[in-house]
Amino acid sequence: MDCYNAQKVVNRTNRKEQQLKELERLRLAYKNIMKYQGYLNNQIMEYQKYLISCRQNVYRNSKHHKKMIQKFHFKDLVKRGVIEMGESEMSASE
Repeated sequence: MDCYNAQKVVNRTNRKEQQLKELERLRLAYKNIMKYQGYLNNQIMEYQKYLISCRQNVYRNSKHHKKMIQKFHFKDLVKRGVIEMGESEMSASE
């Protein structure tokens, strides 16, 4: 009977040691996961800043381009000499 009780105590001690090792392993895994979560949150914030910056640049550039766009009529371009019309085209247009 004493041998049986002694074996139970040894088994309990072994289980307790295994549980403590497992608990330490889980704590380390949790710490690493939390560290990685912080890294990912930082990456998300940086990406959001990048997107805001891109949107601002597109908005600024689109305003600038709208100011530079000019429209010309075909007749005005012909008068300015930008477009030259041949004799057959001149007689057809008149």
